[in-house]
Amino acid sequence: MKRLIVSLTFVFLSGWTSLGCGSGGEDCTPYARTICRKGVTYWIDSCGNQGDVAETCECECNLDYSGCESDCGCTPDCIGKECGPDGCGGNCTPGCSGGATCNEANGQCEHQCNPSCDNKECGPDGCGGTCSPGCSGGETCNDVSGQCSDVCNPACSGRECGPDGCGGSCTPGCSGDETCNEANGLCEYQCNSSCDNKECGPDGCGGTCSPGCETGETCNESTGQCELENQFGSCTMVETCSTSSDCCPDPMPGTYVCNQDYPYIYSCDNGECASSGCSSDSDCTTYFEQMSAVLPDNWSYDGCVSGSCTMVETCSTSSDCCPDPMPGTYVCNQDYPYIYSCDNGGCASSGCSSDSDCTTYFEQMSAVLPDNWRYDGCASGSCTMVETCSTSSDCCPDPMPGTYVCNQDYPYKYSCDNGECASSGCSSDSDCTTYFEQMSAVLPENWRYDGCVFY
Repeated sequence: MKRLIVSLTFVFLSGWTSLGCGSGGEDCTPYARTICRKGVTYWIDSCGNQGDVAETCECECNLDYSGCESDCGCTPDCIGKECGPDGCGGNCTPGCSGGATCNEANGQCEHQCNPSCDNKECGPDGCGGTCSPGCSGGETCNDVSGQCSDVCNPACSGRECGPDGCGGSCTPGCSGDETCNEANGLCEYQCNSSCDNKECGPDGCGGTCSPGCETGETCNESTGQCELENQFGSCTMVETCSTSSDCCPDPMPGTYVCNQDYPYIYSCDNGECASSGCSSDSDCTTYFEQMSAVLPDNWSYDGCVSGSCTMVETCSTSSDCCPDPMPGTYVCNQDYPYIYSCDNGGCASSGCSSDSDCTTYFEQMSAVLPDNWRYDGCASGSCTMVETCSTSSDCCPDPMPGTYVCNQDYPYKYSCDNGECASSGCSSDSDCTTYFEQMSAVLPENWRYDGCVFY
């Protein structure tokens, strides 16, 4: 998807103004009247422009939408009630079910129990009593069948569940997550894994849900979903289209043919322009012809690689990759960023391998860094510098550009992690409001805002 993430700032004027509202240039008087929309009353100036919030309605807008409704009507009296009159002509909810009747005096549902003693002579009747006539002396009641039988001695020695040999069960029985092994009368734990709508994380039984996360992803155990590591939110804009031709620059540069020559090959996916890259070396022909006039003699074309038309600097040894002349006091193949390797006849930047590789680089940079920046050594092959802070406010530009509010508006949201400034990106579409307002003046008509997107 071809997206535009631009950080331009413009002066944005807000609030009431006295600019003319019509072609005659007449002044607009603020707070001329009010209008109510969706339960909120706003001020309207004499030109019809909506301004500040005047009032948030307790009920709804009044009938002419000039303000809030003052009479909110009857308030049902249903606190602590589940049935019966609500005092406003209706009934309290949820009401009674399952044969229960409502006691309107206290608003509670009451059940009327019908004893269940069909084909029973003893045992519980389901209403807190017992079925009659009951058992005579020398008999015992089988509460399950409701029948009297001669006294039976249960066989439950060493058993905690299962049949007792007398029509009943051995106690104490099994808990909710256990099942009875009736052969030995012992309870065994049976766990039902909880992995519905999950692809990772604990399954509730000591294992994990499958298929799990791929390399570069981490599991959000609260949702059971895989997420990209170190996701960063960006306020994005997207170029819209009906066909891939809508994505072509107008006019096309040089001799390039759109949707034939790299890098001008596009697709229109779900109404949004996306760069397709190259799919074969032939897509790169025009690109290489255009580039031939600007490349040094020791560079060669490398064809289409992973969707990109590439060129490589050729070499016999790593020294062939050094700039001539070398800038400043840098020593090639000793000082970052001028450390190279010659791999299969092509130059490759090796980066730094230790802090000592960065000494000259940091000396060169010392004259241009602000006071609150410090050198951070060699990290992941790069000589790095970090902006220091005590709080996130220390990371804010001074002065702030335009109408942006630091730590509220993208792209000026920061965190202070272990004394170092880090950009926090956006976390929701609302963080992008000021950014999109600043950008509205510079985007072409076929571009639209796409909210906060995580990468």
